[in-house]
Amino acid sequence: MLLFYQEVEKGNLNPEAKYTLKEADKVLGAGILQGKASGASYTYRQLIEYMGQYSDNTALKVMRQVLGDEKIQETINQLGMTKTSLKDFTTTPKDIGLFFQKLYRGKLINNEHQEELLKFLTKTAFEDWLPKGIPGNIKIAHKIGKDLGTFSDGGIVLMDKPYIIVVMSKNARELEANEVLPKISG
Repeated sequence: MLLFYQEVEKGNLNPEAKYTLKEADKVLGAGILQGKASGASYTYRQLIEYMGQYSDNTALKVMRQVLGDEKIQETINQLGMTKTSLKDFTTTPKDIGLFFQKLYRGKLINNEHQEELLKFLTKTAFEDWLPKGIPGNIKIAHKIGKDLGTFSDGGIVLMDKPYIIVVMSKNARELEANEVLPKISG
């Protein structure tokens, strides 16, 4: 998502460019695009929004094709996220925390794009973990990760004194994550 905005700012991508969804693009799991008709068109900005709001696997696949895995990994490396690999689909709480810290402090993308990105990561389809433990008047811009035995959520709690929280599990059960994650953030 960050690289998308960086490429827009460099003039390399038009956020309103249309992408026509193909059947081969569809990925099972999280997201709404897997259930949409092939041939439907979406702007790149909409795909980025779906990645944030719905953790949409199909939107991720399309944007990986648009941006290129090598360029995405370069961006990860430039951020100093030394334990994160797109190819191996691995990361650490420290790396995710570093990402959110650098995003919040600015200078990675302009203020308008930063606000839009944070908006896409707020009021997501996944508000049952970290956001559930935070009072309703406080926003959290966050991203979840969910795979077999792995349940993760991390982001920026946007209050008077913002803070970053990242929780990752391994060999866990979803029922445990559903119970524990809200308690940790609360």
